[in-house]
Amino acid sequence: MSPDSSYAYVVGLDRDSIAVVDVSDPANPTVMGSITKDNDNMNSPRGVAVSPDGSYAYVAGSRSDSIAVVDVSDPTNPTVAGSITDDETNMNGAQGVAVSPDGSYAYVVASASDSIAVVNVSDATNLTVVRSIIEDHTNLNSAQGVAVSPDGSYAYVVGSSSDSIAVVDVSDPTNPTVVGSITGDDTNMAQPQGVAVSPNGSYAYVVASASDSIAVVDVRDPANPKVVGSITEDATNMAKPQGVAVSPDGSYAYVVASSSDSIAVVDVSDPANPTVVGSITEDDDNMDEPQGVAVSPDGSYAYVVAERSHSIAVVQWQNCATQ
Repeated sequence: MSPDSSYAYVVGLDRDSIAVVDVSDPANPTVMGSITKDNDNMNSPRGVAVSPDGSYAYVAGSRSDSIAVVDVSDPTNPTVAGSITDDETNMNGAQGVAVSPDGSYAYVVASASDSIAVVNVSDATNLTVVRSIIEDHTNLNSAQGVAVSPDGSYAYVVGSSSDSIAVVDVSDPTNPTVVGSITGDDTNMAQPQGVAVSPNGSYAYVVASASDSIAVVDVRDPANPKVVGSITEDATNMAKPQGVAVSPDGSYAYVVASSSDSIAVVDVSDPANPTVVGSITEDDDNMDEPQGVAVSPDGSYAYVVAERSHSIAVVQWQNCATQ
């Protein structure tokens, strides 16, 4: 999402693409511009993030082992400003990307290299990998998703094969370090796919496809993250969840799930007792196999992208109405 809620950025796995969607009128989302069939810079893209000022989108390409910086300052003409491609060492099978609050660094996680790479993106035309953690089969096994703390000090990485979340200290970009983790938790996070962080930085929310779950992880002590609450085996509202986002006030988490064609609104105001308070399920017209979700900065809408329906759905989450 752009910081002003005007645009959503959607990557297309089969089209090696990114589309800029005008969502300023929630009832009429419109593609303004796109890059398609760019298998050099974004082959099978899996993740996208936006710079704090809204000028750039960062795309992680799983088959091109890459990060691409896309200039979206002109929504009708997005262009690749710079990229790192074919980096099998640091981003083999890149899956997710997040950006530091100051916009200087991007964090790319990759499933085949069990890794997180710190990429200097301060010059969009000249990206450099500053440092990485690779082949960490314990904490980052098949890394899928990443989120960054509000102060930029920590990155949170989920590993699907290690049933894990790792807390990575990125305060020194030249020396990213795993300082704490939960691994092998196949009850609360079996094959996690996505992670988001509360606005105050106290909690991480992990969604996992094999346990049909969301876990609330207390990360206030980075060296000792712990699950304080969860919903598991909810095949009705979150069968094989893929993505999660948090409301600006931190009261709700939004979970999209591919097998239930769904979005669930989870009240996380009490971290020990997360509760589904609303959902749209089996909506294969608007969200057939959803893969990702974002929330508008004002909290009014959630945006759901779905793979099989090749779609973006605008959801007014207060009453779970699809626009």
